[in-house]
Amino acid sequence: MRNKSVSAAIDENIMRCTREHKMLDGCSGILVGFSGGADSTALLHWLAGYCAEHSVRLVALHVNHGIRGDEAKRDEQFCRDFCKSRGIEFVCRTADVPALAKSSGRSIEEAARDVRYSAFEEVAQSLGADRIATAHNADDNLETVIFNLVRGTGTTGLAGIPPVRGKIIRPLLYCEKSQLISYCHENGLEFVEDSTNVDPSYTRNYIRREIIPRLRHINPAACRNALRMSRALREDAETLSRLACHHSLADGRAKLAELDSSLLSRVIAREFAEYSGGLTLEAVHIDAAIDHIRSPRAHFALSLPGKIRLVCDRDTLALRPDPRRRAEPPEHFSVTLVPGINRLPRGMLLLLCGDRGDLAEYIKEYKNIYKFFIQAFLRSDRIFGVLSAELPRGSAKMRVRGMSRTVKNLFAERRLTRAERMRTVMICDEKGPLWIPGVAVRDGCEAQPDDRENTLILVHFFV
Repeated sequence: MRNKSVSAAIDENIMRCTREHKMLDGCSGILVGFSGGADSTALLHWLAGYCAEHSVRLVALHVNHGIRGDEAKRDEQFCRDFCKSRGIEFVCRTADVPALAKSSGRSIEEAARDVRYSAFEEVAQSLGADRIATAHNADDNLETVIFNLVRGTGTTGLAGIPPVRGKIIRPLLYCEKSQLISYCHENGLEFVEDSTNVDPSYTRNYIRREIIPRLRHINPAACRNALRMSRALREDAETLSRLACHHSLADGRAKLAELDSSLLSRVIAREFAEYSGGLTLEAVHIDAAIDHIRSPRAHFALSLPGKIRLVCDRDTLALRPDPRRRAEPPEHFSVTLVPGINRLPRGMLLLLCGDRGDLAEYIKEYKNIYKFFIQAFLRSDRIFGVLSAELPRGSAKMRVRGMSRTVKNLFAERRLTRAERMRTVMICDEKGPLWIPGVAVRDGCEAQPDDRENTLILVHFFV
């Protein structure tokens, strides 16, 4: 039997969160990220009851990151057994996160997150799930706020974890970690402990184990108060961002100088991100740009990160390459792709989505920023593992029109100029090259544009 007090509190918090943010409205299928920890175990257990009552398909996805050896295999087996004993559909994906982190120059934490979300999107698309549920809770939100605060952030970073982002929902955001552990114990739910969660060398672990308990000592309601603050800041940030979308550098210096700093800063940050291919500005750069725009000088050239300058000629403002700091193109890059927008080197952008409605919105938003775009419809059942975007390697091979061809030969066949090759990217899965925009698709992987099932859509934007 459930302990009514704990179950009632969890039920109330989850239902309030899902209702306020319309997480489950019209839902027909839910994919749950299931690590086997207390949070995801509680979420899967609660959703199993909800889905059975409302005739919603439920699937659990476990991602083995290849980090903890035998312990990771133990967790995978635990998740598999847990689902089997309860009649819950189970899917597992495996990745070599340390290798991905090394090749991309990112931390283990960042690479693991990218792998998880890429797997979420791929499996949700293949199964037709219209929601992806993750087990982020109130403690995770406070942890994120502190992490962003220490690293340096504005209101967007202090807004914490969004309850909903596209298909992704976070029903546990109003629940605290201690509640979820009690829920598991009192419902007889076993769960596993991840040994990396106690390693203080990971910044978030230090915040979780050292900082948050001290904040709770000051005020036991620290997590709830952080949630309220995050919600207020998120609503303010969303409103300001919508207002800022009505302005651009093309408005001219005089008009922009009259904007409130909260709007002007967002205009500058957005324009720079779009021009640079996803780079971000620190507060010091944004403040300097605002000061220059409002200064009495008729002409200026302000150096910004990424070898870019903000140039002013009387009332005309524009972002331009800095001729004194010419950037050499990277010899190699490998970017793990996640659902939505992926910023690539050389000012390129790669969209990964599974919904044609999302596709139309993205193209509408970006087609006026980028001169060109190429799209491909690929069969998700022919894609193996995690997708990545890489600099084309001439020696790489892919099967095209029944023959194994090198990328070098494919480029020669298409008679691509050096400039065209410089703005080309190679999309790969674990089997190798999958799609080179404007050049070739691996045999058997192309879907028909009117195929609504098992289709992954990729769009390559470039200048």
